[in-house]
Amino acid sequence: MKTQLTLPALLTSLALVAAPALTAADAPAKVTREAVLENLARHVLAPAYGELAAKARALADAVDKLAASPGADALGAARAARTNAIVAWRHTQVFNSGPIADPDQVGQINFWPARGRSIEQLLREGRPLDKTFKENLGSASAGLSAIEYLLFTGGEGGPAAALAGEPGARRRGYLKMLADDVAARAADVARLWKESDYVKRFVAEGQDSLNLVVNRLLEAYELSLVARLRVVMEMQKASQFNPDRIEGGASLTSRQNALELLRGCEEILLGGQGAGLGDYLKQKNPALETSLRAALQATRKALADISVPLEKVAPEKQGLLAKAETECVNLERLIKADLASALGVTITFSANDGD
Repeated sequence: MKTQLTLPALLTSLALVAAPALTAADAPAKVTREAVLENLARHVLAPAYGELAAKARALADAVDKLAASPGADALGAARAARTNAIVAWRHTQVFNSGPIADPDQVGQINFWPARGRSIEQLLREGRPLDKTFKENLGSASAGLSAIEYLLFTGGEGGPAAALAGEPGARRRGYLKMLADDVAARAADVARLWKESDYVKRFVAEGQDSLNLVVNRLLEAYELSLVARLRVVMEMQKASQFNPDRIEGGASLTSRQNALELLRGCEEILLGGQGAGLGDYLKQKNPALETSLRAALQATRKALADISVPLEKVAPEKQGLLAKAETECVNLERLIKADLASALGVTITFSANDGD
């Protein structure tokens, strides 16, 4: 008796015959630790430092115009350029190492908080604004935070009045010196990322570099996102707001700072256009990689839902801050415990190490 194939069975048989056999070449490419480090160094971190250099140069140019011809338009342009520069800084903050490992270099580009009293004292002194003056500046009187103070809050009568005319000449000169210094330092770091052998050494050091990446990311995330968010929540509960205790409070960029720092974390974890820590993690624990992506999405949404600078959240919307803090902590724990364990990372950073 002959067996007759039904049409569906016949089509299935033909498909099986026509389908080529899978080979090893067809399998998903293995993501190696070295490939992740190479991508992060060349296609995430080096471009981020290049962007910082470009924005810092734009800030210096805007301040040059303000110094030459102070006025409302020039002040507004300088403020906008400073915001762009601090946004670029946030992207690099998640890995303040490598060519920028020198603590003095880091602090002279951005140290928070700036010390307004110290800055005003320096402005009252008669010392010339020369190379010696610049070299002796402390981090709290230099960098992007000091520039924020001068552009947004500093001076009797406010920045516009304090920077105007002959009485404001020394203040404008000081501001110009700081902006030029930030631009020079950022350009130097960007050049080192491109021209030095750091990237080659970074990739070659394998697990040590992976440990460094995760620890630096956690340091920035805990100290400049989670801890800062908690400060805002504490002030909200006490109904005592002090912009000086909120990073970005003077320029109303606190929420933007948080979102941009998170974006820097995302680029490390997801790799941008190439392989990130998440891709390496997926090979070892696919479920955990899925959880990581979900946690990143939930954290970004919670911060975006706030919709205003953190210090401007109305008391009746305090729940938005609490939600953001919860999601931030969930992501922090996932990285610090689960991801670190899966990737064999030794956590050496403790929040108690920070300021």
